Amino acid sequence: MVSYKDPTETFEIKQSFLKEGLPKLKDGKTRWIVLFFSCITAIGPLYCIGLPVVLQHALMDALEIHEVFQYNVIHTVYAVPNFILPFFGGVLVDRLGLRLSYIIFVAVALVGQAILTFGVANRSFILMLVGRSIFSIGGDSLIIAKSTMLSKWFMGKELAFALGIGLGATRIGSSLNSLFSAKIFDWTGSLGLPFLIGTGICFLSFISVFSLNILDKKADEQEDNQEEDDDDGEPLGAFNLRVVKKLKPIYYYLTGHFVPLYAVTFVFIQNLSHLLEVRFGFSDGDAGQFMAIIFGSSIVTAPFFGWFIDKKGKKGLIMIFAALFFLGTHAYIAFIPDARSGERSYYVVGGLISVGIFLSLYSAIYWPCVALIVPRRYMGVAYGLSLAGFNLMLSIIPLAIGKIHDLTTNINHGYFWTEVLLMGITGFGVIFTILAYIEDIRKGKRKLDKPSAFNHEIDTSISESADTSSISIA
Repeated sequence: MVSYKDPTETFEIKQSFLKEGLPKLKDGKTRWIVLFFSCITAIGPLYCIGLPVVLQHALMDALEIHEVFQYNVIHTVYAVPNFILPFFGGVLVDRLGLRLSYIIFVAVALVGQAILTFGVANRSFILMLVGRSIFSIGGDSLIIAKSTMLSKWFMGKELAFALGIGLGATRIGSSLNSLFSAKIFDWTGSLGLPFLIGTGICFLSFISVFSLNILDKKADEQEDNQEEDDDDGEPLGAFNLRVVKKLKPIYYYLTGHFVPLYAVTFVFIQNLSHLLEVRFGFSDGDAGQFMAIIFGSSIVTAPFFGWFIDKKGKKGLIMIFAALFFLGTHAYIAFIPDARSGERSYYVVGGLISVGIFLSLYSAIYWPCVALIVPRRYMGVAYGLSLAGFNLMLSIIPLAIGKIHDLTTNINHGYFWTEVLLMGITGFGVIFTILAYIEDIRKGKRKLDKPSAFNHEIDTSISESADTSSISIA
């Protein structure tokens, strides 16, 4: 038996032994509690994001907006701030820490939603735009923080599955909005009440962040996590223009795949309520409920897709299939017949289910793919560029869609040619998807087709990227 004369040294050895003997929080059941709270934090913002979509017709009437182009400005002001912010998202998280940033993002979203609600109650379009802009600063960043937290806890374990669950659970907010917001307006006649309810749900999300941060802080204390620098001595997540040149071609192919497909998804949803009314004969309230089909099918399928991708891989092939499937979905919606006068057309339901399946499938694939091909120290910049491109498209496409609709309103109610435009944009995404897959094969690594656990074992940089990754939603 070895004895130590230095009591301080003996104490440190005992403390080290006890600490190493404790089960890691991230390896036990605690990570599932983290998943639960992460999902809860996003329900409020997801509920609020879709409020102008579900209540599009009522808002246009109340504000005396007669053109879809003008209405779509509400969506453009949401996207414009996030064209710039993603570049600095990694810097903010690095300087303030993930937990503090998380709280700030939720608080900003809450304040923005409160201003938006006040603007709706007072029929002030300008105030609505101000509130929507502030909300967007926290809204998108909050989803990034949520997914970053999940990456931190699930990297190398069930990452795609956790992201799938996170996506499906947060769609509960969108589904609740679709199911009830229009009905609440019909029952009460108050346009401000659904927005006020959204503000209340955002407050619950704000409270949930504190519970999540307590667990994350305990895990960091247990593992003695310290902020690290990258190999060049620069803070992880910091934006540097020279990094853009260091990203491989496959990353830019993946970004060219992500930006148009994801932007088309959200632009379609933003104008869906009005499309269901004027093309397929649904009332204002019923249109909102049928929008829930997208989120419902996404909730049901997301966990399965995440599990399958974690176990089997094949991300590259599935991305190609998903892109072609999405292109076919918009072709279907474009060419199905309109409802006859005084009747409803239920052909569109098949298209809504397909959009939901694509959304859940795609969200479980793209972000893990980027984590596989981008080095740890460039992760913040990589996600920032992708999100900036996405929001740039979201600031342009809604205005183009609105203008095309207004100019062709006498031809299939204007929505046939908007679907043709969305098909064309999706086609560009398909091309870049194929290029990304070919590039992966050409390099001989085929990382995109490997299961998550396999890639984690051969590339330790991926596990190290958990603290600095920024993942969107979805």
